[in-house]
Amino acid sequence: MLFGREKEIRKLVLNMQRGIHTLVFGAPGVGKSAILKEVSNRLSRDEIDVVYVNDCRSRRILLEEAVKIRQSINAQIKNMSVKDLRNALLKSGKKQRLCLILDHLPKLHHPLQHLLEIMEESCVLAFGVTGLPGSYDLHYWKFKSLEIKDLPRKAALSWIGAELRNMSYSKELEKTIASEIFRLTGGNPGSTSQTLYAIRSQSVPIDDPIRIRRMFVDGKISRFSDSSI
Repeated sequence: MLFGREKEIRKLVLNMQRGIHTLVFGAPGVGKSAILKEVSNRLSRDEIDVVYVNDCRSRRILLEEAVKIRQSINAQIKNMSVKDLRNALLKSGKKQRLCLILDHLPKLHHPLQHLLEIMEESCVLAFGVTGLPGSYDLHYWKFKSLEIKDLPRKAALSWIGAELRNMSYSKELEKTIASEIFRLTGGNPGSTSQTLYAIRSQSVPIDDPIRIRRMFVDGKISRFSDSSI
């Protein structure tokens, strides 16, 4: 979720412009993907070559995206082997204004780590990984780290209140409902977004915080609901 994230977005954009490899990490649902996508959009507007890759499990996908932006896109790229794609990237030389933003990067296995080490010499990399223990490799510790946390109370309540006002909730009820949402989600943007969506989907307005609590008890919403919003 981009609400209250301008500082993190500006920092990541600046790192990419300066050629600083960066690791973006945090718990599920805090908005890493949304931030990476916004950074990709802003860099593209600045006429910097940038590719956002959502699925990083395939070495072929990573290489194809990197090579496409260096060379004219043609049908031959699909017929190239992984080795040929890697060699094509190596021959293309260093180009600091090429940024690869790699989201949902899995724990590295040896062939993927070797490939990313090659890409570090040719591209500026931004990684998006979850902050759960064991989910990312020691390889990343040489990268500049940017931790994305849950929204602070003031920012979260401001966002929730604005959304509730758009749903025509009274000021008194808005305050009560917003406080209960924050208590249940802890400021996690993914979970907050899912809660607001669930409230918006109700046929009648929610006038009792217990109904929101029930959504969590019933498992319809999780404290760490993921969100690509």
